Amino acid sequence: MCVYAESIKNFIVISFDGNKFCKTNVDDFKGVFQLKFEEQFRHFIVDLTNITFFDSSALGAVVGALKAVQPVGDIVLVVTNQQVTQLLKLTRMDKIFKVFEDVETAKNYIDKK
Repeated sequence: MCVYAESIKNFIVISFDGNKFCKTNVDDFKGVFQLKFEEQFRHFIVDLTNITFFDSSALGAVVGALKAVQPVGDIVLVVTNQQVTQLLKLTRMDKIFKVFEDVETAKNYIDKK
């Protein structure tokens, strides 16, 4: 499982090769995030478009990343899978993260910050 980072203007889009974001690839996510954070990026879009399985390890990694960038930055999520959406609602993370249905809308949101 690979995690990718694409630099666009002043933000990073992190995406996944595969349909799982769980304990098996959390360290990959953390590594990519840390590298870009050290490069002074503070605004991130985590593209979960292809993700159908999202566990507590992944949720913890995304929350940890959010804590690292706040208060000067932000992390937004792109979610299309109903199960992932339900998990975010169940854990009330939909109140913590801005959640978008497509990357383009997320880009427009970040671009306006």
